[in-house]
Amino acid sequence: VPFSLTASLEVRNDAATTPGMLQGNWNEGTKLAAMHSGLTGVKKSIFTLSSTSTDLFTGDISNKVKSDKEIAVFYPADAITANSSDTLTQQLSLANQDGTLAGVANYDYSWALCKVNMTAQSGSGSCEMKNLMTIGKFEFTTDGSTLLNDISRITVTATSGKLYSNATLKLKDGEFSNTTEGSFTIKNDAGLPGSAYISFFPSEAQLHFTLVTNAGNIYEASTKHYIGKRKVLCFCCPYLHSGSSCQSRRLLL
Repeated sequence: VPFSLTASLEVRNDAATTPGMLQGNWNEGTKLAAMHSGLTGVKKSIFTLSSTSTDLFTGDISNKVKSDKEIAVFYPADAITANSSDTLTQQLSLANQDGTLAGVANYDYSWALCKVNMTAQSGSGSCEMKNLMTIGKFEFTTDGSTLLNDISRITVTATSGKLYSNATLKLKDGEFSNTTEGSFTIKNDAGLPGSAYISFFPSEAQLHFTLVTNAGNIYEASTKHYIGKRKVLCFCCPYLHSGSSCQSRRLLL
């Protein structure tokens, strides 16, 4: 049956200069996946943001879903590979990020439980999505002021604490389990212009970056402070910084 879902998004950073999800605005064409959280065998639903609304999603939902029951809602819809509520866990990865503001939105995982109102002809519900990830913007310089441009690869590791590359999401409660510690690599063949937006699973870690430019030059940088379990946009600067910029040192190999 037809279903309408009003889903608001938390503001990550109201000072962001580019409109979009970090400011609590859904991107055009955004899709959400929904699963019945308490009954097996119910087909997954996909809801698409209305072209005339900032927070209204529409689609179809199984008539097996009854009033006052809950559905688990997840963004982005493409990350949910299961087809029905027989599977209420999802393996998520930080691989294949490209370091751009537009690209990080695909890894800004969010979730909510939504109680539905159903009739024989239609259904509706509303929820506020919970941000599950920490998003960081990192700027890299070679001298404290000059941005290191044309960055094609950034490998992120932890010098202290725990950094997770994969985790399993439990759709029933929005919690992560079976986390896998490890590094991951940001790749951008076009070359990043001195900064990168990167998504992290909640963790406590000091970070180390190995950067490669399209010219083949290799640099290293580290964070002075821990990136914590904050779910807001953080502008973190690798260690050896000058003012508000971040300094990297080149490795001559």
